Amino acid sequence: MFTFAGNATWKINRGTTQYDLVNSVINQNNIAGNILDISGTVISLNSMTLNGTQLVMDNADLTVNTGITVNTSLPVTNTANSVLKLAKAYTSMGNDIIFNNLNHYFEKIEFTNTAGSGDQAIAFSFPGGMINHFTIRSASAPRLDKINPSVIFKFPMNVNNLTVEKNNHIALDANFQVNHSLIMLGDCIDRLTIASSSNQTKTLVLPNYGTNPSNYTIDRVQFKAISSSGGQTYTASKGTDLGGNTGISFPDMTTSAPRNLYWIGGQGEWRDPSHWSLNSGGPGITNCDIPTSADNVFFDQNSGFTPALNKIFIKGISLSKANNVTFTNATGQPVMDFGTDGGNPYYLTVYGNLTLQSDLKIIVPLSSYGLTRNIIMAQGASTGRTRYIDTKGAYTYLNINAQDYFELKSTYQGDMNFTNTAGFKTNSYPITLLNFSWNQTINNNPVVDFGQSVITGTRANSAGTANYYMASLPSFLWLLQSLFLYQFRK
Repeated sequence: MFTFAGNATWKINRGTTQYDLVNSVINQNNIAGNILDISGTVISLNSMTLNGTQLVMDNADLTVNTGITVNTSLPVTNTANSVLKLAKAYTSMGNDIIFNNLNHYFEKIEFTNTAGSGDQAIAFSFPGGMINHFTIRSASAPRLDKINPSVIFKFPMNVNNLTVEKNNHIALDANFQVNHSLIMLGDCIDRLTIASSSNQTKTLVLPNYGTNPSNYTIDRVQFKAISSSGGQTYTASKGTDLGGNTGISFPDMTTSAPRNLYWIGGQGEWRDPSHWSLNSGGPGITNCDIPTSADNVFFDQNSGFTPALNKIFIKGISLSKANNVTFTNATGQPVMDFGTDGGNPYYLTVYGNLTLQSDLKIIVPLSSYGLTRNIIMAQGASTGRTRYIDTKGAYTYLNINAQDYFELKSTYQGDMNFTNTAGFKTNSYPITLLNFSWNQTINNNPVVDFGQSVITGTRANSAGTANYYMASLPSFLWLLQSLFLYQFRK
């Protein structure tokens, strides 16, 4: 740690090694005339706290990795040909990156959220002055399923030239002004989101957009509660409207009408739009609009699977979804791969019918509670519909969480968990179960009809009995025939 205390100009000179200081801390005490001059140096610090009179950093390359506080009595303006690289892996109750309200001028600042697997929103407070070139680098780790923003700008920002890279969620507590140029380049997988931090709309101020639109590139960006300035209309090519925006055009967004989407290109991630086409074997869609809860998806002979490259990787809690999911004659023995981390499971949410093919394999992670039910039959816009489960004997692990009536269309093997379901009918198809559970928290008069199904249990609990559970329904009609044959009627 280096503490600069005294009425003096303190100078750090450039040495002969890569860094003049590394993994260190600089503190500048609050003493009149205490000036720190790091011009011409290359420094990498853990943290930096400046409470003195002034910082001089012309031609400097300064990295601060865990937080900076600039509270000098004179603004920082001597920054010619310099770069300040700021990184932060965790939030400190909002006291992360702090500049006081002076007329600072920084030639170049770069910021990176380095939280890794953590979900940390870094507070960036720059209430006064100007940044000439400001770059927000991609977060250091994938932001899949992270809820918090990667950075929150706490005060109005004034930047001449702004670059924002993919894999970021930028939240605004106040308006953000960009005077000369803007480059926002998102990605369909590693998303870039610009959003108000509250329900109140914030303004992205681009004073010269109308006269120099070529200086402003906005591509594959998700916007929420953001408005344009001066009655202008910004174009967000291949962007996504998350709601509450005004003055932003999304020319490439699909309509809300249901689509039929076909898997193409063999092995890949569900969330990758290059694997979805509007036609069987056709070209990939050109924007980021992967299947929604209204879309029907198909895997067929033109899906491009081979025995060696046959996996559909499901990632995310809520990214993978569709209305009807249908497998028909897909080659290569396709595999739905939900990963191996039972502590952070991924899900496929189905709002309509589920139709599989007999040679489909499903890989699900093992958690402390057993195998995870990674396919969710979820509630759509209305209740009481009749929906179909046609797995053709492929081992399947289902959570059925909808107040609809479900019917089997073929042999079922795997695991089933029902919650507040209106009804279940097997149509007498044989069932092989690891677990079966029925849970009711509401009284919706469920109808459970096993018909003449032969039910085989493959797993026992510690008491040596099969893992079958049903909530206390008023009456059951049991019929024992063959191995296990039950008929439950409400």
